[in-house]
Amino acid sequence: MTYIGIDISKDSFVAAFPKVSGYQTQTYPNTVKGIRKFIGSLSVTEHHCVMEATGNYGSLLLYLLDRQGIAASMVNPKQIKHFSRMMMTVTKTDPKDACMIAMYGEKMNPPVYKMPSETVMLLKQKKNDYQAVKETAYGEQEPEKAPSLCFPPRQERDESVG
Repeated sequence: MTYIGIDISKDSFVAAFPKVSGYQTQTYPNTVKGIRKFIGSLSVTEHHCVMEATGNYGSLLLYLLDRQGIAASMVNPKQIKHFSRMMMTVTKTDPKDACMIAMYGEKMNPPVYKMPSETVMLLKQKKNDYQAVKETAYGEQEPEKAPSLCFPPRQERDESVG
């Protein structure tokens, strides 16, 4: 199994491919087109992608890797940080991070991530959409001062109708 380390951000991701001596890194845009180009360079039977859990930035990549049948692991960033310290690495760049994540995969053999069901993913997306609407409507107000988007309790609604 060949482990590919991926350092992902909002706009792009860096993939580190192991070579005879060291790693070769390649940067891709974090878009459907960029992800498809990356996936096109992988083999289902040969490659295992390893990435840090970075919120929603890696969701599309993880989903498309799963759809193509390519093994992928989602690792807690603290594990990578401690592994990096153990390897005495101090340089912090995206290509170096991707190489470190690939090395972590080789040494630690992380388990394959199990994608949640379509229903769970849809509910998470609806929650994210709700949060985005709430932030757009009310900005960065303190939670107790921001009005709720939910309906008032049924009794209050009935009394207000009159």
